[in-house]
Amino acid sequence: MLELRQRLRPAIVALALLALGCGARSLIRMPAWSDNRAQVLTLLVEHPESYRGHASAAAVLAGRGDTAGARHQYHLADSLFAGDPYLDASHAIFLLGIGDTAAAAPLVARIRRRSVGVADRTGLRARFLFELQRGDRSRAFAVRDSALARFPGDEAWYLKFLQ
Repeated sequence: MLELRQRLRPAIVALALLALGCGARSLIRMPAWSDNRAQVLTLLVEHPESYRGHASAAAVLAGRGDTAGARHQYHLADSLFAGDPYLDASHAIFLLGIGDTAAAAPLVARIRRRSVGVADRTGLRARFLFELQRGDRSRAFAVRDSALARFPGDEAWYLKFLQ
């Protein structure tokens, strides 16, 4: 029994040191999780290669009215990973919101190519807004009808753009 305790003692000490180290790391990292702003800034500093970090920063900047900063962050995100349909859709919605239909056109085209047979809520919204801004109400209504067949609870969202 004494021999078993002597063999377990180093393992217990190692486990206690590991737990202490993990706890200390968590405590040190707590400020990064204090709010969304801190989390996004930490993500950008520690992982500048993360396209999602740049996409999140773009959304925050767009919400604050910093269109130049939002454009820059969206372009960084797209340059890091040009394969996320949600990124394309949110970027297109941002551009359409500031009236830049020309810059939104290639994003909407990518959304259309990728979404064959896939009903993505944000992609459908981007396509709807794009067609409305281009003045093609019949296409906009067709997109809206497709979206409502898949997401019937979104009717109020579409109605606010048709009034």
